[in-house]
Amino acid sequence: MKKVVSLALALVMMLGLCACGGGSAAPEEEDHSDAIRLAVQSEAAVECMFSYANVKNVLASVTNTDDNGDGTYEVNGYITVIDDYGDHYKAKFDATVSVDEDGDADCDSFSMETPTRE
Repeated sequence: MKKVVSLALALVMMLGLCACGGGSAAPEEEDHSDAIRLAVQSEAAVECMFSYANVKNVLASVTNTDDNGDGTYEVNGYITVIDDYGDHYKAKFDATVSVDEDGDADCDSFSMETPTRE
């Protein structure tokens, strides 16, 4: 009886492994969200450092990324600027980011509202 149960369990496990072992038919789409966020954050940091005094840190929060299908993305979200005194300022941004075949992202255009204190 034990042999029959063991054999049945082994058969079920083998079938489960075979069912999970199939490859996907469609290629997986690459996720460029981190590269896009860093490109936007870098562009915002440069703009804030030249436009505002006492900027300590700039953070980007991407809320929407639309793929244009040609390696460029329309990106929207918020920029948080932290000054030397610990005050936080927030602004909306719109950007166009291009991603090359290596996954490196660069901002083609970037516009940001004037940051307001939170």
